[in-house]
Order: sequence, then C-alpha cells, then structure tokens
Amino acid sequence: AKRGPAGTKELPKKMRRVARNSAILAKIEAENVLVVEDISCPSPKTKTFVAMLTALGVERGALVAMHERNQNVYLSGRNVADTDLRLVDDLNAYDVLRRRKLIFTRPAFERVVAGNGK
Repeated sequence: AKRGPAGTKELPKKMRRVARNSAILAKIEAENVLVVEDISCPSPKTKTFVAMLTALGVERGALVAMHERNQNVYLSGRNVADTDLRLVDDLNAYDVLRRRKLIFTRPAFERVVAGNGK
C-alpha cells in the first residue's frame, strides 16, 4: 500500500468500498436504514428539515446520503445536531457507522446496490 507524508499506509479503493458496503449492510440488518423518494426543501430553512427528520422517526441524528447536490437541502440540514449530509459517492465506513440512522434517497440507494457508488 502507498505511504502518505506521515508514513501512514493508505487503504486500497476496493478495501474501502468493501468496508463501506459492510457498514451499510450492518445498518440494514439492524433496521436503521430509511429510503425516501427524494429530499427537497423549497427554501433553506432548518425547521423544515427537522420536521422531515421527525416525521421519519429520527431522534438522535442521521447520515443523509443524496444522489446529487441540492443547495437548499444542504443549507437546511447543515445546522442540525448529529446530522451529516453526504453525496453517496463520498460515503465511507466511518461516516456510516458513527450516526444512528442512515437515510438514502432512492436514486442514491440504487447507485450503492448497483455498485456504482465510488
């Protein structure tokens, strides 16, 4: 494996992808994954985003994985405690495991299932 500037080893992409997929599978088996059709906010308001999380039954934070960038959703959700917003291509095992719930948009979940999430 490659060594970085601090002398640490970097994991190969395939190993990182396997770790991420194993973390997602563990969340699915624990029934902590939600798949929604789409996440959208007409205006960047945190109150709207919190109401959506409450309606989904999320109490103590979540990782929201989206298939494409949405500026209003990002601005609405960035200030919510213990909640992270990521593109599905940017997910890693640590992000998946550190939050209690994992929320996917349907196209993002389909991308992971198809193996196209980098």
